[in-house]
Amino acid sequence: MSESDFCLRRAAVLAQLCVAAYEQATFDVGESQVLVTNDGDQLVLAFRGTEPRVLADWLTDFRVQRVSTIVGEVHSGFWAAFLLVWGKVLKAVVDAKKDDPLLKVFVTGHSMGGAMACIAAVMLVQHGVRVDGLYTFGAPRAFDTQGAENADQVLAGKAFRVVNNNDVVTRVPPRTMDFRHFGELRYIDWAGVVHSDAEFGWWRRFWDRIEGRFEDVTADPFDGISDHSMVDDYAPLLSKAVVDGVDVCQCPLS
Repeated sequence: MSESDFCLRRAAVLAQLCVAAYEQATFDVGESQVLVTNDGDQLVLAFRGTEPRVLADWLTDFRVQRVSTIVGEVHSGFWAAFLLVWGKVLKAVVDAKKDDPLLKVFVTGHSMGGAMACIAAVMLVQHGVRVDGLYTFGAPRAFDTQGAENADQVLAGKAFRVVNNNDVVTRVPPRTMDFRHFGELRYIDWAGVVHSDAEFGWWRRFWDRIEGRFEDVTADPFDGISDHSMVDDYAPLLSKAVVDGVDVCQCPLS
């Protein structure tokens, strides 16, 4: 896959599964929930986000640092939440692949679930499972610089992170603590148009965020929080982009 292989239609469908993950879960352990779907051609792991209060606690508690893992240094809170369901997730994937070795595997998640999805995708590759795509929505940074670089290598051309305008969660934990994103960026501007990083660089995103902030100056909650909503923003905006006909991808996921 190359950057041009990003599939907006697939992103929209995976976003809907992330919404569904808030309502139902195949695995539910503590603060960690995962919805597993299998249509016979593709298996999807959708990691649910967490309550805003819990996510805020983990992102702002400076006592929470990184932990060394087999996939690099990872935010300790996200790693702990991931481990609660990892054994069940791995078994589900391995069993499904035994039944159908050609089964495609996609990993997705919103908010903290996006961070967990990032860890899961890299861990699956480490365990010999081919990951056909990783799509996250409003995900915080989970890896340190070296870990993010390694993830970029093992998931080259397969990892995509979708960021909606002023979504504040995507900017934490801070880079000053050596946390980094990986994967190709897809940015949703204040008008709901989806852009690649190549066509909509940092400077244009900066001005677009200012415009979005002015447009939502009376929003409650404020723009940076409201833009993080999976139900009200990410899912409907991506679905609208598909309906508007801006994507010609013919991927089979529906």
